[in-house]
Amino acid sequence: MPVVQVSYHEKSSWLEWLDEHLLLDDNLKLLSESRDYIPIERRDWVFADDSEEWQWQWQIQESDFIDLLLSTQGNDTWLNVEGEWEEVEHSRIEHVSFESIIVSKNFSQSLLHTTINHENYIHRCFLYDFCSIDDGHDDKAFTAVKLLELDGQKYGVGSMDPFLGGVRRIQPFKLHSAITEVINCTHSNDMKDWQLDAKPYLQSTYWSEDKPSHNEDYIRNGNQALASLDLLTLICKKMDVEIAIQVDIERRYKDSFSRWSNDDDLGYIPPYSKTFLLSADGTLRDATKCYQLR
Repeated sequence: MPVVQVSYHEKSSWLEWLDEHLLLDDNLKLLSESRDYIPIERRDWVFADDSEEWQWQWQIQESDFIDLLLSTQGNDTWLNVEGEWEEVEHSRIEHVSFESIIVSKNFSQSLLHTTINHENYIHRCFLYDFCSIDDGHDDKAFTAVKLLELDGQKYGVGSMDPFLGGVRRIQPFKLHSAITEVINCTHSNDMKDWQLDAKPYLQSTYWSEDKPSHNEDYIRNGNQALASLDLLTLICKKMDVEIAIQVDIERRYKDSFSRWSNDDDLGYIPPYSKTFLLSADGTLRDATKCYQLR
């Protein structure tokens, strides 16, 4: 059958069209089969007294960043290194996101200070912006590397499956190619689980509540990548680097536009943000404090 091949498409135009119309993915599964269970644990503010709800948006504490960053599985420590999710309770919405990059130890402290003093028109600093810095003077210019890459995003007709719920992204995370060159990991067919010496080291999950009947409704949903502390410290040792992890927390209300329409002089409110550096010995530090992880 004659097919028009678009010159800038590496893949066959026919196969690209076909991918958008297949019900099953490469593993012969429905897209909705990749949906995971909603996390049981919820944020403390969900159960707190709402008598001071008007202050909730500004009550983000330093401990919140650590609580969101760290997780445990059995006796092992894991860290959220990539992804985002939304916690929803009544009119309150908390959006949390993570970004991680690997950076030379010679520049890591400078990067940490830069994230604090960074200024632009939206008053935000994105770690991924450091992955394309080139000073133009040296072949060994400072270039950070993303810890994880994204496999192809899976949409097509499968995204209309009602059993997919409100999952917004089915996109498995994978270790950056620079890492897999020095660490020989294996992964499951769907790339959601990575192992090293048969021990789990990296996990991707996607979850949500059932899709709401109205588009204006908000539901709990998220996608995240959890990496074990053992994997991250191994990367630091093998590559002689440190890992920078940025945690962003943004709180808002469902009816925020009408709530503040009469007396809102604040304008755009950027998320609360904190960047941490993880070293090969398990030390996690920010600009003022240092934590020993085990």
